Amino acid sequence: MAIKNIKEIIKNKGYFVEQNDRKIFEEGDLQSFFGFGDKDAIEFIVYDVNDNQLPQADGNLVRYIPMTSQNINDYILIPEGTVFQQYNLPKEYFIDAERLLREAGYNNGIFKTQFTLLNKRVGSEKEYDRLWIQEISPSRTEVRLVPLKKDGKVDKKLQERFDIFINNGDFRDDTEYYAYTAVSAINPNIIDSFLGQKYGNSFVEKLIKEYNIGNLDVLSGKIYSKFIEASTYEFQNRISDINNANYGKYKPTEQEAQLSKNDIINLCKKILVQIINFYLYKPNVSTTATIISETDSSQDVVNKILQSYDASTTYNTASPAIERAEQQKAILTRKELEYKKEAEKESPYPAKDILIEYKCIGFDQYGVYHNGAGGTYEKLVETNSLSCGYTPPGDGQSGSDGFGGGSGGGSGGGGGFDYFERGGGYGREQVFERDMAQRENIQ
Repeated sequence: MAIKNIKEIIKNKGYFVEQNDRKIFEEGDLQSFFGFGDKDAIEFIVYDVNDNQLPQADGNLVRYIPMTSQNINDYILIPEGTVFQQYNLPKEYFIDAERLLREAGYNNGIFKTQFTLLNKRVGSEKEYDRLWIQEISPSRTEVRLVPLKKDGKVDKKLQERFDIFINNGDFRDDTEYYAYTAVSAINPNIIDSFLGQKYGNSFVEKLIKEYNIGNLDVLSGKIYSKFIEASTYEFQNRISDINNANYGKYKPTEQEAQLSKNDIINLCKKILVQIINFYLYKPNVSTTATIISETDSSQDVVNKILQSYDASTTYNTASPAIERAEQQKAILTRKELEYKKEAEKESPYPAKDILIEYKCIGFDQYGVYHNGAGGTYEKLVETNSLSCGYTPPGDGQSGSDGFGGGSGGGSGGGGGFDYFERGGGYGREQVFERDMAQRENIQ
């Protein structure tokens, strides 16, 4: 393949596909970052002065250099002042073309070289790890891609990446960049002030006391540094669990090809919790209950809640579970029963609650009862009793004196003050002459 097969060169970039056809592939907003994925590679091709492609030392016309740590040290020249970190990559790459030419088997002569930076998302240079274009739409705006098969089967990893591609999934190689930028943007200097604004200063003071924190700023800085380190390990396929004895070592399994932004957030949260628990594993638990009014927001609205009523409130009308409890009655022995009967016979006083008589206090009727201990007590039976001389309104008699109509009262409010007994009861004057011990029963 000659270099003249390149259709167009724009800003030192060569394109094998014509501009109208490139629109099919270049539409969309997917942004890839070279150097993050373990599948990213540099494609190296050598041409002679006549633009004829030359074979290399291994007999192939194209060489692919994966972006491993070793290959980066061997083939990429880093100019002075260029920052080269996994989350802050340079805008330009200086590739050691002379070394690649010598390794291709060419020490002398005039050659042309072509370098292509590849983001491998689906497929590779391997024979059956590829896709092929099955069909192009008449409008030339769509293509149908199908994985190659070997013995009627598609490679498992190729099928996995192909499914992510056609389902608009997120490749790890495209999203890890956001993980590094998000983690590095965290400011540990505002952690203590944020806690105070979020939960209140009382909470922060209680936290410091219960966890025996000497200096919150020092602790925040320690957690932050370890969090940055552990997060970097996680996205480098190293063990990020600080409690693991192999912390920082490479994992024996490959990373999953798919990684969404939500997955990144959840991983960072998990790592942060592990680190916090590592440094705060022995709290000084308080044995006394305290109330922080700043956080107990429901305390001030309890009375309002208890006095409120919501018409849309629903209640569970299911029958409640009924538990039957059997109450065991005390069993008296024959001697106890005989003693009880004899005690009742020997008592010199009438039994309690036996009615002695009725009496009137004003228009109210009271009953006088034995109290079982030789005395009596009174209990209201009926208010405004007809038996006590009460005349209902409208019957032509007045009971305005509060003690009953007398013979001198007449119709419509007489002023008679006759006091009389009914049924053997006491009149007003007689009641007040009763023993002082019984006056407390008169209401």
